[in-house]
Amino acid sequence: MGAFLDPVAAGGATPGPKKGLRVVAALWLTVILGVSVAPLAVKTSLHTIGHLHNALHFAAFFVAASLMTLGSSGWRYRLLRGLLALLFAVATEYLEAAISLIKLEWRDVRTDAWGIAAGLLMAYLLRWWMAQKVSDGLNSR
Repeated sequence: MGAFLDPVAAGGATPGPKKGLRVVAALWLTVILGVSVAPLAVKTSLHTIGHLHNALHFAAFFVAASLMTLGSSGWRYRLLRGLLALLFAVATEYLEAAISLIKLEWRDVRTDAWGIAAGLLMAYLLRWWMAQKVSDGLNSR
C-alpha cells in the first residue's frame, strides 16, 4: 500500500517544480481566457471593467509571464515563453473582440505586454537573487 501512495517507492519520479509551475501557468492562462470571453455581466461582477481594468490586465499577465518563465533555464527559453505569453494576450484580445463584437483593444494588449515585461524582469531578478543566496551559502563554508 505504501508503494501505491508513494511514487518514489514505486520506482516512479515525483513531479518536479518545473512541471508544477507549468500546470499552475496553464490553469492561470485558462482563468484569463475564461474571464476574457465571459459575458459582460460576469465581467462587471468581477470588477474587470471600470477603474481596475488596466491594473487587472497588467497583473494577470505579470503573473502569467512569471509562472511561465520561472521554471525555464536559459534566457532564450524565458524570452520564448515571454513571446508566447504576448501571443496569448493578442489571441485572447482577438477572441474577445470576435465574441463580444467589439473593436480590438490594442491598449489592453499594450498593458498586457508591460505586465509580461515586468514578469520576465521579476523572474530574472528572482533567479539572480536565488543564485546569489546559493553562492553566499557555498562561500560561507
